[in-house]
Amino acid sequence: MSLETKNIELSNAIKKAFKSKRKHPCLATDEARIRCSKTAIGSHTIQKGAGLKAIAENGHVYQVQAGSISKNNGSRTDFHKVGHNLASVFSGFCAEHDNGIFQELERETGDIGSFDMRLLGYRTICMELFKKERTIQIFNEPRVRKLIEELGAQRQRNGFISGTRLAIADLNRQKNAYEAYFSGDRSVPFYASYFEMDRDLPFSFASGFAPEYDFVGNFLLPPPDQPWGSGTVYVGRVKGRPIASFQLLDTTKHHNVAQFFHSQHSLDMRRVGGLFFQFAIEYSENAFFKMSWIDNMLPELKADFLTRFRNGTPGVPNRNKASISSQADIVRVAAKEFHQFPPRD
Repeated sequence: MSLETKNIELSNAIKKAFKSKRKHPCLATDEARIRCSKTAIGSHTIQKGAGLKAIAENGHVYQVQAGSISKNNGSRTDFHKVGHNLASVFSGFCAEHDNGIFQELERETGDIGSFDMRLLGYRTICMELFKKERTIQIFNEPRVRKLIEELGAQRQRNGFISGTRLAIADLNRQKNAYEAYFSGDRSVPFYASYFEMDRDLPFSFASGFAPEYDFVGNFLLPPPDQPWGSGTVYVGRVKGRPIASFQLLDTTKHHNVAQFFHSQHSLDMRRVGGLFFQFAIEYSENAFFKMSWIDNMLPELKADFLTRFRNGTPGVPNRNKASISSQADIVRVAAKEFHQFPPRD
């Protein structure tokens, strides 16, 4: 078997493993911080009846995915149709915890408060943690390991696994801090903000990210020997209203996340929809799009979007991230209100 064929087989084996159905334990913990032993169901990071329903057409949305690799066609990143019942689903929580913890987010009316922001942040952190833990499992599967060894790529695999474990450690710190916060521990500052939009954006997503720049282009990451802070971003509906939002528990002392939130006051409310589209491109694999909006997009814009999505690396600064608030606005949906929740003791 040639190296090219083995590379193709490895890539397709990893994709197949990610799609396979397995039982996973619930990610929730009790008051003693003991993890639930019940089996997780399919949990939505974006509410099916809210954010996804608002952009679904005939029950479907688009998601950017890399197709299976073939010798003749290579790998092509493109928009793939996904049923909105399956979009954004991960094996996160058992039915009891999924319904109990996030019940407030399912309400169709009411005021949007800091508790809603904490729930959005917690659910997204848990989704990212599940994905990273699942990745470790897949790269330890015998068939995947054997192909990696045959390709002589053990060093790359070990480096990737090491980096993923560091990310898991950070996500566990975030998860623990959220659970402590829910129990009344306010020792870790919590930042959150949301923009209420004029109308639904043609996309919805929930993702973790590291604030690398503020919104006027200042570099925020700490020195390489210091831990980064992880935040979350959510675009969808909450309490029946279209919002775009950020959440972050500041578990580090060297990452200037406060400036990330303070600089949001500089944003042009007319261009907020376009700003969050840029975040979807640069940071999110868990983004979903209205099909007719993508189908009507200029081909050159669509091609640029797919190239940036394929080449972007979370945690790696680039010029697009540095100037994210001044990128071309192809969405043209304004924000009508801005709300911020500063840390409180």
